Amino acid sequence: MVNSSLDRWLHKRKRESIFSDSVNHVLLDWPTRLHIAVGVAQGLCYMHHGCSQSIIHCDVKSSNILLDANFNATIADFGLAKMLVKHGESDTMSA
Repeated sequence: MVNSSLDRWLHKRKRESIFSDSVNHVLLDWPTRLHIAVGVAQGLCYMHHGCSQSIIHCDVKSSNILLDANFNATIADFGLAKMLVKHGESDTMSA
């Protein structure tokens, strides 16, 4: 993603070593932080309630939140994710 992870923006010392131009050295303002937080909340809500089988991420942290050019958040790294099986449904999955 163009703006890397949220972790890079929240922790300045890491961000300075990654980005070279001075435009990216600006701290995130509060409206942008709110936009990111709402995007993450919408993504988690979709995973918990919008999918046919609920997904529990198990590793939500700032380094797993990727940001596009407009600071839209994308949840990444599903290595520890778990799918919840509803009572009476098959517990096998092909994807």
